Amino acid sequence: MALKFTVGEVPRTKPFQFADLAELMILVGLNSQVSKADLDGLINTGNLDSDPDFDVSSNADVLDISSAHARNTEDCFKHLSYRLGALDDAYPFQVEDSLLTARPSISNESYLYLFCLVCSRLRSFSGEPGFHQRCAKLFTELSAVALKASLNSAATVYIFDAGSDDRANHFHTNLRPALKKLAEMLNARPDDDLIAQQSTSGDGGIDLVAINALGDTAKGILAYFGQCAAQQDGWPKKTLEATRSASFFMMGHSASNLLYTPVMYRNATGRWVNDLYAQDCIIMDRLRMMRALQEVIHQAPPQLFARIKSLVDEVSGAGIS
Repeated sequence: MALKFTVGEVPRTKPFQFADLAELMILVGLNSQVSKADLDGLINTGNLDSDPDFDVSSNADVLDISSAHARNTEDCFKHLSYRLGALDDAYPFQVEDSLLTARPSISNESYLYLFCLVCSRLRSFSGEPGFHQRCAKLFTELSAVALKASLNSAATVYIFDAGSDDRANHFHTNLRPALKKLAEMLNARPDDDLIAQQSTSGDGGIDLVAINALGDTAKGILAYFGQCAAQQDGWPKKTLEATRSASFFMMGHSASNLLYTPVMYRNATGRWVNDLYAQDCIIMDRLRMMRALQEVIHQAPPQLFARIKSLVDEVSGAGIS
């Protein structure tokens, strides 16, 4: 079956998500360029998210409704302009005179951006069995590269996710002995009772783990747990998974918890949209991932990059429904 793209809900009140939709409209070929008028058309004809500050179902004046729509489109373009400023040549689009267009050529860095963009709105893609799972697996592998790039050469990064090669080769396919092996690598004592209560399948809330043993077997090492969430809205819940995972190990100190999300979770000033979600873990959003990956783009596994490029090229030819 051919891959299809459906616009779906128009997130007019969330500029970071509305900007994603504008970019995707160009990537999949729905529009060759996107203007404020195009976005206004989506608002007028699309399935809208709710606006907490304005109820268009009320008896509001037509001018008030038009003003609210203009605010939504203006906020979206402010966010698009922020992305261009933050990523410069790695940003695969151009923003000029309130018009979003694609750059004439796509750099390697831009392919990584576009892949994260696709992962940020997977629910809009359908028609190809296993496409969402393929994206999620690739995103976890890319997150592992980004994590490694953020650490020094002494750290080792493993994909702990169930079904990964690292899980089978370094830990165990059964979650319980896998957690005990990880405890050994962390120079920590496992919580045997808690581990025994877990299912034998799954990953225990740990997608990635990075370890720097500091050259000895003494207690207390540098450890990082990572969760990967290739989704648009549900990822904040995973911040708790990364935090709870530390309960399996008696380390004597807290490991650093990271949440990798393909979403560019920023407002137009570069701050988090909601700082609350950054309280329990370190958010590694699209921007932070891009900055880390730009440092190692030429050292990234060639097969991984080839698979990402192939997926983005496939999406660029997706049909519209």
